[in-house]
Amino acid sequence: QECAACHLAYPPYMLPSKSWQQLMQGLNRHFDTDASLSDQEIQSITRYLLKYAANDKYFDGVPLRITETSRFRQDHGDIAPSVRQREAVKSLANCMACHPGAARESFEEADLKIPD
Repeated sequence: QECAACHLAYPPYMLPSKSWQQLMQGLNRHFDTDASLSDQEIQSITRYLLKYAANDKYFDGVPLRITETSRFRQDHGDIAPSVRQREAVKSLANCMACHPGAARESFEEADLKIPD
């Protein structure tokens, strides 16, 4: 709920544990926003993220953005810049623009809907 107040609550399996640890330690400067939480909230959310995080061995380095991962680039690399600039999309980080099931952690290609 805390994360989803500003953006899609990304599924933990989209980043490795090292990435989640670093993100949760820097909430006061979370992508140019102060997303500070109480220590109790940070501990609780971090436990959840680490429990379901992707395996670190499948990632190069410690990506802090899902859009920086090789898997994301592989799956989204052929999206034309004109699509990314559409008003309904605005950013590749806006998963829900094209993946209507994103809030349910459903990113199936069969459900994909590219907005006009």
